[in-house]
Amino acid sequence: MPLLELRKNNFDYNKEVIPFITNGIIIDTCVIETLIEGFIHTRISGKSASLMQDFTMIIGFLDIIKIPNSWDRFLITPHIITETFHRFREKEHYKGGKYKKVLEEIMPLIISMKEVPACKEEVLKHITYTDTRIEIGDFSIYVVANDFLKQDKKIAVLSADDGVTSKYMDDPNVLGMNYKYIMLNYN
Repeated sequence: MPLLELRKNNFDYNKEVIPFITNGIIIDTCVIETLIEGFIHTRISGKSASLMQDFTMIIGFLDIIKIPNSWDRFLITPHIITETFHRFREKEHYKGGKYKKVLEEIMPLIISMKEVPACKEEVLKHITYTDTRIEIGDFSIYVVANDFLKQDKKIAVLSADDGVTSKYMDDPNVLGMNYKYIMLNYN
């Protein structure tokens, strides 16, 4: 997959981004987690967004690729949403009576995202038994990306995980977007 590189002199948004994001953007758990953390801290805790580098980077990245607040463009699998809620259950935000307020803040974001299935049989084919760092959500991303490829459609994958964004390095129909790498190298 081509990795998005914004600093090229001949960068053409209409050619290098639009064809891939037209069908949606498959997002990794780390992206949702960063967005939710940022919204919780800025809207509930009243902290400045500038204190959260990852949140600032992803919001800036979404502005650059011209999809700010376009949560309905994001594609998530049931595995990704499960990972997301599992991680947040363990965080301080759910403690101390803030659970309802946190859910009121994040549910519209989650609800607006489109769910795409990743069937169990296909997900299990990606388990290698050697790399224990890869989570089931990552495997579900691979399944969904493969489903788009089988339909001869282009798709984008957004993550902060090089393993996820570089999985399809040689496939011209999947655009890997590692927002951290892009934003740290953009300026």
